[in-house]
Amino acid sequence: DGHTSDSIRLDHLEEDNHLFQLYDGGAVARAYIPNTTWTIEWRQGADSDTERMIPSTKAYGKKVTFPDPDKCRNTSNDEYPERIYWKSTFPVLNASAALEFALDVLHGKRLEKENPYPWPRQPGCIAVQWASLPQAAGAAFQMHFVEDFVYDTVLHSIPEFLQYQQDFLQTDVTKGCINSFMLNNLILETDSLDPFARRLDELSVPYFVFAIEDRYALLFSFPGNEGVTLQLQSPHLSYVAPGPVEFCK
Repeated sequence: DGHTSDSIRLDHLEEDNHLFQLYDGGAVARAYIPNTTWTIEWRQGADSDTERMIPSTKAYGKKVTFPDPDKCRNTSNDEYPERIYWKSTFPVLNASAALEFALDVLHGKRLEKENPYPWPRQPGCIAVQWASLPQAAGAAFQMHFVEDFVYDTVLHSIPEFLQYQQDFLQTDVTKGCINSFMLNNLILETDSLDPFARRLDELSVPYFVFAIEDRYALLFSFPGNEGVTLQLQSPHLSYVAPGPVEFCK
């Protein structure tokens, strides 16, 4: 998840001697969120003089400063975030398919800015596709879909995880239950769940609908990139009846 740098408590990270990734002269920081599959990223905002993240001691700064990991990125056209929580980034196997699904089901739009990474994907380079989602007010929220060659180099690889989720949704979804990985989802709000559930039915994409206090939730994963799971919440639902939340055994 991406936030602007004015939301980071760098002093607390330093007090706890917490290791994180700082690069680009303090313009970008990334930290792993313990006991989750998530990292959080902070990016410098428009005020370049005050929003760079600089540790107070050289020793800690040396410990957390790393070379730029964004292989092959062209930073000449970078934009500053316009909202505190401005993006969510997902590792995928097929960024084009993820983008097209977001445009179709979520009514997203392609970002007008030039893709900062080579496309199609080049050997040794990161490849991305970006979409923006409509908002009732304020700057658009972005979804970033990333293909990275390092996914195959870790012990439990991203492709392995995505294949596991794909197999689960193709075989166990008829039981009407979810697995714990689907709790790792991005929650978005909308006026009604009906058009989204209807479109998922038209695309034969499995989904789950359940009630949460005074609202309803629609849970689904991106086909072909099943590690990307969204939860849409709304006070209105009439297209289908909600059911209980159950975990597959």
